[in-house]
Amino acid sequence: MGSHIINSFAYADDVTLFSPTLPGLQSLINICKNYADKWRFRFGLNKTHCMVISEKLFKTSPNWSLGGELIDNVD
Repeated sequence: MGSHIINSFAYADDVTLFSPTLPGLQSLINICKNYADKWRFRFGLNKTHCMVISEKLFKTSPNWSLGGELIDNVD
C-alpha cells in the first residue's frame, strides 16, 4: 500500500501471509518458523494451508514447507 509492503496479518493465533512470488512466500514461512523456534512454540501443520490465487501461471502446483514438512494446498 503506497510505499509500504504489507505481507502478513495476524489475529489471535491465526497468521495470514501474502506474497506475489513463490520464493517470497517460502521466505515468509521460514521467518515465521524461525520466530516460533526462538520463542519455543509450534505452528499446527494440520491447520496450515497455502492457496494460489492464479494457478494458470504454473504447469504444476507449487509446494511450500514448514520445518521440512510439506504444506497442503487448498482451493
